[in-house]
Amino acid sequence: MMSIDEFVQAHVNNFSAGMRSPYYVRLVCALDNLYQSTVGSMQHDAIPGIPRIALFGRFILVCDKAMRSASLLIMGRQPEDSAAITRRALEAAKTALAIKLNNVNAVNWLRYEDRKKRWDARLSKEKPKFLKITYENLKGDPLIDQIDELIAVLSDSSVHFTPEFYDALDWEAHGNADGVGMQIFLNYFQPDDREIERHYLQLASAHGLIWKAFDRCLDGRLTSDDEVRANLAKFWKTAEELRDDYQTRYEAPIIE
Repeated sequence: MMSIDEFVQAHVNNFSAGMRSPYYVRLVCALDNLYQSTVGSMQHDAIPGIPRIALFGRFILVCDKAMRSASLLIMGRQPEDSAAITRRALEAAKTALAIKLNNVNAVNWLRYEDRKKRWDARLSKEKPKFLKITYENLKGDPLIDQIDELIAVLSDSSVHFTPEFYDALDWEAHGNADGVGMQIFLNYFQPDDREIERHYLQLASAHGLIWKAFDRCLDGRLTSDDEVRANLAKFWKTAEELRDDYQTRYEAPIIE
């Protein structure tokens, strides 16, 4: 087992190498440019006629932050830990789109009194009542269905402590020299480049859906901005080229 100082130094080394990867140089930077131009477009244009513009803008910043944090974890070769961050960003985009489709969903999301009761129960050492958030007018929406599907994939594969998550970790078992018992080792960093690349592509897929959700929230105003549209085209072109290269080299589809 490595010390915490060794763990931090390993991260530094992984970052140094990861910044030369085409998945960072091309894909993550293209996604960053898309977010930067999106936020800039909203700051320079009040986008009249769209209610809750400030709320959508805040949600976009949440997703931008999530993209950066998740990218660093993938670059640091701990891609499984990026999944929960990306899942939360997908939930933010889904919530924004739910509010766009029906204003009552903002109230459903807040559920202030119900949430307060849960915290009060915890303070009283009681078991909080289950809180289920139900949104109106989402059934059958293709984009919502895509977001939900990816949330489910991330949940099963990496977010929760599932057998799938456990099996994907890099375990090693070595018998003791005396032939009695063995030692178990867990590699804290993912050594397989293929898995690192897959997570980068999954990150791109997630934020592609997120961006589509916010463009719908803003009635397509983002795609009317020349800079945003150019960055969007570059992002999708880069993602498609890296995806095709991945499938050619590994002769395998990408599980998204």
